[in-house]
Amino acid sequence: MTNAIITTQMPAQADNDAQVIEMWLSQKAPSTRAMYGATLDRFWTDTGVDIKLRAITAAVLIGWAQHLEALGLAPRSRNRMVATIKSLLTFAHRIGWLPLNVGVVASSAPVSDRRVARVMSEEEVFALIQGARQDRDRELLKFMYASGCRCSEVSALRWCDLERRERAGQAVLTGKGSKIRTVLVSLAVIDDVMKLRDGAGGDDIDEVVELRNGAGDDDPVFMSQRGGKAITKNGIHRIVVGAAKRAGIDKAVSPHWLRHAHASHSLDRGAKIHVLQATLGHTSMATTSQYVHARPDDSSGLHLAI
Repeated sequence: MTNAIITTQMPAQADNDAQVIEMWLSQKAPSTRAMYGATLDRFWTDTGVDIKLRAITAAVLIGWAQHLEALGLAPRSRNRMVATIKSLLTFAHRIGWLPLNVGVVASSAPVSDRRVARVMSEEEVFALIQGARQDRDRELLKFMYASGCRCSEVSALRWCDLERRERAGQAVLTGKGSKIRTVLVSLAVIDDVMKLRDGAGGDDIDEVVELRNGAGDDDPVFMSQRGGKAITKNGIHRIVVGAAKRAGIDKAVSPHWLRHAHASHSLDRGAKIHVLQATLGHTSMATTSQYVHARPDDSSGLHLAI
């Protein structure tokens, strides 16, 4: 009896590179797909690879990272863009389309953690909220700070996602990748938001407040008066910038600063880091831990006799 060498090969999952890319993108959230698509377009243009996955060598990927550095892109931006290509290569290798994953050789650029520079004090947060021009804007800022949610999550919030419990308010948020999580806020916050159900203001401009006559469960909590749809990311940004200006906050504040403030202030007040991780919807504890590192309350230097 002769020994036969049996080889197995993963069946083809796609007919061409374009199909592989489409399969990879289809697993991402809409906002992520748009960002990844733009990064891919730039990669094809910069490298001249022209949608040929097997032509992406380690030298090509490393060379592109060096090209982005030479253009003066910040390390965090470069890492995000290179990570996009590495994600595609990992997916293509996992389904058997590529024999090797050359993306593993491209390392990330060191990034200085500047979260501490993006954390407002509690006094600044309260001043920002009071700087809002109308009730809807004020409650939106208050809810974003209290829940630590992202712009996309507050835009997707519907009345059926809010609930008043015995000792807290509950909000169901739809995060990245359509992942659902439940967060708790104070009863005062949830009650103030609930008052908006009978009326809503427009964007951060002079517009007449339009009564909603009891919004339905599937209606957006925070609406844009333009077309009666959910407020957009740009609309939220305008509200934050305008409120910061009126509050006299001399910083380039963005909506995400409220999320940073939520993380930092809750830790300062004794919140456990695993609770913060669940509230923010972080997949990795390492991401949440960066807030601790940004504002330490102890350091070895404080123990020296000098």
